[in-house]
Amino acid sequence: MASSSDDLHLSFRRTGGWSPRALELEVDEHDLSPQEAAGWKQALASEPPKAAGAEVGGDQQQYDITVRRGDEARTMRFGEFDVPQQLNDLVRQLERRAEEQARERRRR
Repeated sequence: MASSSDDLHLSFRRTGGWSPRALELEVDEHDLSPQEAAGWKQALASEPPKAAGAEVGGDQQQYDITVRRGDEARTMRFGEFDVPQQLNDLVRQLERRAEEQARERRRR
């Protein structure tokens, strides 16, 4: 499926915590379910989360999410206990998808 320049693109990265490896995922809007895409658009339109901030402690997981749409990009950073409420479910969905992708890569 061809993508439009206005399509949503998400870069997800989880670091820290118990795992020495980063967990990463790149997702285009057409890879998301309609509900996930609508959720991201609604969450970002309602009250944009704060931009990337300071590093969190090494024993805590850190999430970095870059949202691109057209020529605009915004990176958000938060610790596992600081995920904005409006993004909590969406971040967990990306995290599960990234974990599934990592498991599949290890099987190969």
